[in-house]
Amino acid sequence: MIEIDKKGLDLEKYKKIVYLKEKIKISKEIEEKINKNREKLLLLLKKGKLIYSVNTGVGKFADSVIPEDKRLIFQENILRSHAIGWGEPAPPEVVRGAILLRINSLSQGLSGVSLELIEKMVEFLNKDVIPFVPLKGSVGASGDLAPLSFIGLCIIGEGYILENKEMMPAYFILKKKNIEPYKLKEKEGIALINGTQFSLSLLIHSFFEFENLFKLAIISSLFSFVALDGDTLPLTPFLGKIRNSREQIYISKVFKKALKGYKKIGLRKSVQDPYTLRCIPQIFGTILEFKNFIEKLIVSEMNAVSDNPIIKGGKIIFGGNFHGQRLSVSADVMAILISILGNFSERRIFQLMGVEDILPKFLAKEEGFSSGYMIAHVISSALTSFNKTLSFPNSADTLPTSLNQEDFVSMSANSALRLFEMLENLKGVLLVEFISSLRAIYMRKIKLPEFLSKIYDFILEDFKIILED
Repeated sequence: MIEIDKKGLDLEKYKKIVYLKEKIKISKEIEEKINKNREKLLLLLKKGKLIYSVNTGVGKFADSVIPEDKRLIFQENILRSHAIGWGEPAPPEVVRGAILLRINSLSQGLSGVSLELIEKMVEFLNKDVIPFVPLKGSVGASGDLAPLSFIGLCIIGEGYILENKEMMPAYFILKKKNIEPYKLKEKEGIALINGTQFSLSLLIHSFFEFENLFKLAIISSLFSFVALDGDTLPLTPFLGKIRNSREQIYISKVFKKALKGYKKIGLRKSVQDPYTLRCIPQIFGTILEFKNFIEKLIVSEMNAVSDNPIIKGGKIIFGGNFHGQRLSVSADVMAILISILGNFSERRIFQLMGVEDILPKFLAKEEGFSSGYMIAHVISSALTSFNKTLSFPNSADTLPTSLNQEDFVSMSANSALRLFEMLENLKGVLLVEFISSLRAIYMRKIKLPEFLSKIYDFILEDFKIILED
């Protein structure tokens, strides 16, 4: 069991909890912090302090005062009115991630919620309750209001839960799993939804897939490098050293190690290789550098408080930590990296199609009679172009909402969500390069360096290279 404590979350803990479904509990130290903060909120209310979203309305209705006898039902109404979305249900891992991240944020002891609410969320996670949450409907400010409201509804026994991929009434599933619906207290409705955890969960989910595809891109490019008789001289780490790029040095060393034993034959007539081979350390190094930047920001956001208002030292702080601009920009950066990776791969596929007569045209066994991988390259071009259009920066877009009360929004959820489609497209491009490079190596009967030879032999245990159309 993993303890939620002051050390916070990291990506390894996140994977274990969200994907491997390890159970969690709140540490005693955090419990005390939550209870003390809750007492401060109740004391402020007792003194008659007006607190946004607790005894006032929300958004454009912030100046409306909520009578004391309606405060609790008001918190429920916030969830009911805000639970509006569109599209397919979010993947279970994204929903689990959003719940975990919200638990971690509320556990900072600055949101004024009760320990009982957080314990109920922990119970949801530990019993693998997956609320139905539509993928579309958040502008990433004031937090991910709509998607998080669907989670909140299930906590109070309303809404729908996904059970065996079917939408079922929440009250029915909670009863089946022996979970009591929760009764919201002051501030707890807004505290469940006024954060960026859905956008962040989308981003993290895509980040893990991006990491895997980046590894595939490196492997594919290694095979292409050998198939295209690449020159290893530009791979020297010295070039990274004089460029002041640790990431370029790292990529150079990875390639030099993987290509140990490889020798260039000298098939190419030109003095220098095309950029898609010669500039691998520079381009992959840049991707690695910004991947590391995104990872650092993700971990920072995982342990951040994105609520509003905040209760600190007996005082109320009204702010805008619910704004998802950091996440939106980070997702935009990842979109650019995905687009670059796909474009870079597609250009090597082009080289593998026999443009310099190093290889048969389109890797066809009998040119003219066979078309070879002609259309495989066309597919990669289509997917690459599609990703270019999807890489438009969502963070550069904004539309005012709530009658201009929320006049500049982040579009963080949209920015992260389109990464799903981009990564699927990238996967297609990289696989075309991978199978094209394997076919080229097979046709040229190339002796591979040991590292690549092991991968090649492993693949051919289950797959056969067929040269006929």
